[in-house]
Amino acid sequence: AFAQPASNLWLGQGAHLVHYPIAGGRRINFAVTLSVRQAASNWQARIFRADPMLEQLASSQFQWTKTSLPPAGSPVCWRRGRVALAGDAAHIMPPHLAQGAGQALQDAASLQYALCHSSDIDNALAIYARNRTMAVSAVVRKADISGKVMAFGGARGRLRNMLISVAGPGFLQSWLADVWAGDPHLARSSAKPAS
Repeated sequence: AFAQPASNLWLGQGAHLVHYPIAGGRRINFAVTLSVRQAASNWQARIFRADPMLEQLASSQFQWTKTSLPPAGSPVCWRRGRVALAGDAAHIMPPHLAQGAGQALQDAASLQYALCHSSDIDNALAIYARNRTMAVSAVVRKADISGKVMAFGGARGRLRNMLISVAGPGFLQSWLADVWAGDPHLARSSAKPAS
């Protein structure tokens, strides 16, 4: 699994781990999400013992970067006067759907669209803020729910795994379809650019 050119996700017991190739497949990036309490413990040993494949990593020397995550639904600020904010500067995205960069690009596209379709900058920035607030809020909610479900352990974790297995890949694809579809305001709009 480590040599595959794909993302892999390991779920359970209050944490989840994702790994994927980087640097043209010469290196593998690992990201682990866990609680502050778990981060203070010997979490590596516990996680690496969870599966024989992960156990291969137990003796590896990792350089972990610890990052605190604000709670989902942290305050959002889209603009300051005539300065528009985007990405993490405007809204913090939980990592559970890997949407930080994707939503920043959606912000940029939405801002570009609003500026091209309004001759009034203040109005364009207000439209941008309104449209992105709704879209980002939906993704943040879905990411927060996903993070909680990914961390299920015990009976809830076994039930999650069984449901995902029975439902097949279509279930996860349908759960993520609206996230991958992009900003609905850009897709639905047919307004002509301002002249």
